[in-house]
Amino acid sequence: MDKLIKENKIFISLVIVLVFILSIYYINNQKNIENDISLQTKCAAAAANYYKPDIVGATSYINHWNKSLSKCFIEVIDLNAYSKDLNDAIEGKSYGTFFHLLDNKYNAPDTCIMRKDGTDNSSKPCYSENEFDNFVNGYMEN
Repeated sequence: MDKLIKENKIFISLVIVLVFILSIYYINNQKNIENDISLQTKCAAAAANYYKPDIVGATSYINHWNKSLSKCFIEVIDLNAYSKDLNDAIEGKSYGTFFHLLDNKYNAPDTCIMRKDGTDNSSKPCYSENEFDNFVNGYMEN
């Protein structure tokens, strides 16, 4: 009987420790979720402040908080000029520019630059809209 009581005490102790660990994990997870939502909200506000269209309806933007880089990115797309820009909405750094003359859109782009870290030192040319879009996706999906 004593052995059974001792085993039950050990089992109950293990259950208590497990519940405690799971509680800490849950609380930390909730804080991370709240922090992510706060950062995404701040990013949306920064993007809205950054985005100033020349002609209403001709341009649009998509913003994204990149958790792994801790940066707020905005992709501005201008349908009239057939251009796309990827920028840091808070720091203002340009990470990429794509431009195509409308009458030349089946040839190589007129301007296509990718900047891995948002500096001119990291500038690299791109040769198609698809290549530029793939580059942008790397910043807008994390």
